[in-house]
Amino acid sequence: ENITYTLIVKADGNTLYTEVITQSEHEKIIPLPYTPQNEGAHRLTATIATEGEDRFKLNNVFYKSVFAAPKPRVLYIGCDSLLKIVLAELYDLHETRTLDGAKPEDYKVVIIEDKGAKLLNPHAQKLKGYTANGGALLVVGGDNSFDRGEYNNSDIEKILPVLSKPSKYKGGRNVVIVIDASGSTDAILYKDIKFIGQIDALAQSIVNNRNIGADAKIGVIAFGSSAEEVGFLSATSENKMILNKKISNIYPISDTRPTNMDQGLKAAQEMLKEASGVKIVIVLSDGNIRENKNEIETAAKELVDDGTILYFRQIERGPKSTRAFTKMEDIAKTAGADYEYIGTKGLNIQFEPLPEAPEEKEEEGTLHQFGLIITDSEHFIRHYSKNRRQKACCNNNRKASNYRMELRTWAHSSYQYRQRQWMGRCTLHRTKLKTNILDRELANRRPTPGRRHDHSTRHLAWNT
Repeated sequence: ENITYTLIVKADGNTLYTEVITQSEHEKIIPLPYTPQNEGAHRLTATIATEGEDRFKLNNVFYKSVFAAPKPRVLYIGCDSLLKIVLAELYDLHETRTLDGAKPEDYKVVIIEDKGAKLLNPHAQKLKGYTANGGALLVVGGDNSFDRGEYNNSDIEKILPVLSKPSKYKGGRNVVIVIDASGSTDAILYKDIKFIGQIDALAQSIVNNRNIGADAKIGVIAFGSSAEEVGFLSATSENKMILNKKISNIYPISDTRPTNMDQGLKAAQEMLKEASGVKIVIVLSDGNIRENKNEIETAAKELVDDGTILYFRQIERGPKSTRAFTKMEDIAKTAGADYEYIGTKGLNIQFEPLPEAPEEKEEEGTLHQFGLIITDSEHFIRHYSKNRRQKACCNNNRKASNYRMELRTWAHSSYQYRQRQWMGRCTLHRTKLKTNILDRELANRRPTPGRRHDHSTRHLAWNT
């Protein structure tokens, strides 16, 4: 059955919403956004006016009170970032570049984003007093903070609930594949397969190696007369698919013959500049190096001296004894890199599984560094928790007391019940003159069942 009614919603007497609604379902939800224009209490009223007969008019009005509180004041010390944009929409945000002249006690929260210890140390005491009095401090990392901002053993670090110390785990594996895409790789290697096709297939086999896990990163660089970065991504299954697709689209960059391998090696060094963990560079080339040998040796030696494991793999027709180019092996020997002539075979580079990151055990000396102390014994949170504990104890004691009271009440009731049974079996013969005396005697004396009591003015016969 359809019901038609008019819905009117008011806020502080002002109409916000009015509509004639026809409803067939048992319950209907009508979303209505409402933003108070000013702070304080506001009263919302929703009224339904039906067109037909209404038997119960008392439930046609619904009242709701809301209180609009002011936005919390937040002090932001940072830069132009997305975090600042979000904070400005939600809070009463006050921005400053430094803490000079700022009064943290006037704010609910102080947020510091990407600031170094040199900027914060002069104000560490101010921030320490602010947090000790209940203020909230949020420190957001970035390129200029924490380990990169010299927080270790600094004054600002003592305020934060973290300790900076070097990690034993150096990170995962970083592999950069340098692909020769010069004009010489456009030649036929064997049958209808070109050099560049074989190089791309070898590069994809490295990407798909199962010992290169998600904690590793894989980069691809193609070089000819110049170097081009294809990508440097985490080795997840999705990213491996992306890299494989990009590798399959690598073709000779130009028809010219120069093989500027030094450009590819320099690009690999730049790619690994900020990487942590094991650094590996694998060069896949036909070895057709006609010039720039000295530049290539210098770039390769810089990589090796930087702690990078460097592999040179040469792809060419026929056995090693028939190879046309030998400069690649000379470069590897000079730089201290690993060289192998693989001809048309596959790669034999073994990526051993890296040890897992060790569990960081907390040192005993740091266990008590951030102990809990009571700074305000009269704080409402402490009183609330204390009252809750006392109430719980009182409830338990009350339950035990009620249990004992129930036992006493049950025992007393049982005695009265037996006494009533007793008295029910009594046959009292008394005279009118001695009635009051008998009543007092019965009230002060408990007769013994089965015993006969003879009195001058009354006779009690107990039935046993």
